[in-house]
Amino acid sequence: MAEQVVLSVDVGGSHVKVLASTETEKRRVASGPTMTAQQMVDAAIALAQGWAYDVVSVGVPTPVRGATQNSGQRCTAVKRILADDEIAEELVPRIVARATALVVGDPRDRSTDIGTLIDESAAMLVERRVHESGGELLYGGERNGAQLVPPVVDKVPAGAELVHEETFGPAIPIVRVRGLDHALEVANGTAYGLSSGVVSNDLRAITRCIRELRCGSVNVNEVPGWRTEAQPFGGIKDSGLGVKEGVAEAMRAYTTTKLYSLPWPSS
Repeated sequence: MAEQVVLSVDVGGSHVKVLASTETEKRRVASGPTMTAQQMVDAAIALAQGWAYDVVSVGVPTPVRGATQNSGQRCTAVKRILADDEIAEELVPRIVARATALVVGDPRDRSTDIGTLIDESAAMLVERRVHESGGELLYGGERNGAQLVPPVVDKVPAGAELVHEETFGPAIPIVRVRGLDHALEVANGTAYGLSSGVVSNDLRAITRCIRELRCGSVNVNEVPGWRTEAQPFGGIKDSGLGVKEGVAEAMRAYTTTKLYSLPWPSS
């Protein structure tokens, strides 16, 4: 059976999830990716073969959670899901089911999963991009003021504004791809590169993603947004300023390196 991959990437606030396949050993799906104030990209990759434990327990909830937490208004939110044609028919209904279980309501209510966006104009922008994406709206998309039911949109063209620009909201767009090579090509095909997440049980596939994803960080078996305050954090390409965030990086920024020489006494 072909190796299958799920890749999620964020483009300037938009995230991508991909499912690709290649001829190789068993692996399982997961998710991954997102952006920054500068429209950074998040790429998250999950490799899968078949629909085993990881696909159900990680490959579906992780990308949905990554796309909708904070109403999708975070730099490392999942903004695109790249799904391989070979497994998309299995994956997409599971994503829809997960999205329908989310509670949309008053953000002050602790039982609410999806609150509001920053304002009504932000919600209107997401709504417009969803309906103009050229994809198939499978669930959600209803807007009430600044609140938007998370839309699951399948078969979104890779060049659609919804996934190519920063869509700062709880959209769950799915872009279908053909294999890991194509997934990586689509994931890297933007000017952005913040962080990524890889879920797989195949070390060779994970290593390839770490090497070839053009982004500032790669999280294995986690969403792109996972990090501790101590670790260096920042992107590359248009998602980077040449420096990293984090405690160690902050200390380094306030540190001056001094070089000195000392003559060695002769005997």
